[in-house]
Amino acid sequence: MPSGRLVAADPAFLDSDAAHFTVTVPPGEYQVAISAIRFVDEPAHERVVAAKLVVADVPVATWEAALWPGQNALFLGDGEFYGYGVDSGTGCFTDADALPEEMDDDLLEKFEEVDPHIDVTPDGAGGNIIAFTTGWGDGSYPTWIGRAADGTPVCFVTDMLILNRARILAA
Repeated sequence: MPSGRLVAADPAFLDSDAAHFTVTVPPGEYQVAISAIRFVDEPAHERVVAAKLVVADVPVATWEAALWPGQNALFLGDGEFYGYGVDSGTGCFTDADALPEEMDDDLLEKFEEVDPHIDVTPDGAGGNIIAFTTGWGDGSYPTWIGRAADGTPVCFVTDMLILNRARILAA
């Protein structure tokens, strides 16, 4: 992440105007971890549960909603969240400086290989795009910021709402 400004979005709609979260991290290279779940009654069925950008290997003390400019978590009601829309069944993490001017067909074709994730570096980009399948596919997915005890951001996690839905279906 050359600028430390994280963008989480559907990669099919990335362009230079995509907004980044208001919380930034020091520029650098960070690992992305994907968590998946397999269903007991259908072991071959796998879904991505969460995608995590690891800023530091430090325990998380608090969580907060990742916000874009102009958003305020105080305006959210119980059970509501700000999330990024997905229409391609795919989400991604990228740095604001790695955004392509516009999405072209060659770059879009690379994202067709997401299963369950892929690392794509656009031509001339200052960073890469880590794309991953999104839970149940299309929808809206929230991203959370994990902070250390001293308040520094240690991770960003996009929740694919799989486990929440499983609880609802089981109830």
